[in-house]
Amino acid sequence: VGVSLLRSVRILRLFMVLRLLKLMPTLQNLFAGLVNVWRTLLWMVALLTLLLYVYCLYMVVLVGANTSDPDVKFFFSTVAGSILSGWQFATFDHWEPLARAIIREAPFHIWISVMLMIVVALGLVKMVVGIMCESAVSLQRKRNNEQADADAIL
Repeated sequence: VGVSLLRSVRILRLFMVLRLLKLMPTLQNLFAGLVNVWRTLLWMVALLTLLLYVYCLYMVVLVGANTSDPDVKFFFSTVAGSILSGWQFATFDHWEPLARAIIREAPFHIWISVMLMIVVALGLVKMVVGIMCESAVSLQRKRNNEQADADAIL
């Protein structure tokens, strides 16, 4: 009985935090903007997953399978390792050792990794930020129009 009561109190505390949204209109706009772009974000995640998977297959088949370099084999010999390495490239997370290993073994293939970085990190992610900003601006504009209409009525 005590544990379920504690869980109920925690849920009530969550609702109290959500009440803060009414007190902070900027936070409310941000939250509403996130809710409005969920569908777009899910499609972006699907596209990102597809791009990473294609990159992974390319690197496993053409680089990881035909190498004797232990570093390249470590990063690109398995699908899971290649997806992690692709994610590192896409997020610029310690990507230099990966790039050096590819350049040592197969210099042409570094351009595929650079293209992944450009498309994902500089393209898709910026597009998501732009979509979220546009959603927040349009919500603010809508609220301002509603406020102006309410003021005009009074």
